Amino acid sequence: MSAVGYGRSAQRALDSTLPLKRRLSALSQCISLSGPYGYNATWRYLEAHTGTERSTPGFLEPVIEHLTRYRELRSKAISDFAQLRRAEKAKGLRLLDPAIVTAGSPARWFGDERAAAIHLLAVWAEPGRLHAVRTTGFGRTAAEAADHLLLDGDPSEVTRGDLQDALDQTRKTTRTVDYRIERTTYASAWQAHRLLGQLKVLLDGPLVLGERWDFA
Repeated sequence: MSAVGYGRSAQRALDSTLPLKRRLSALSQCISLSGPYGYNATWRYLEAHTGTERSTPGFLEPVIEHLTRYRELRSKAISDFAQLRRAEKAKGLRLLDPAIVTAGSPARWFGDERAAAIHLLAVWAEPGRLHAVRTTGFGRTAAEAADHLLLDGDPSEVTRGDLQDALDQTRKTTRTVDYRIERTTYASAWQAHRLLGQLKVLLDGPLVLGERWDFA
């Protein structure tokens, strides 16, 4: 989907001559085009960020401003990473290490990384959402670290070595397990990997493109 589509939808969302319902519909399109966390989680993050419910007109302007800034920063990250990859390929480094920080992995809200990570962890920690993740040892390690941090626990009390072991296991599982045959195992590992990505962002803040992301 193009940036033109976003721009047109953003204009409609900010058009005070339109009914609120149509403006919110335009904002919904903007979120569909932009949100890094999925549709519903992004809506909830934006409500938390603005401190305003989506049903009020005052919600629209700060949200569009925040979304637009995110898109600008994401676009720069995509461009910077593409330039980095071109330089690496020129040196013969054509294979991309899946542990490398890219513009999209780990998922993050450019410009508000830590706050967005906390919000997403809170959404995922709601009853029933992490059930599959908690059925594995590496998933429990990640989920328990998230539980600790969401309770305003001291980050220094999180054992990074344990998180690194869990991360290594999720990477190995998603690399070696055939999703078509072992869907539950693969899905649990993938969800745990996404959870660990948010823990990394929460613990360390903005990540450096092209570097490995690890805990230890």
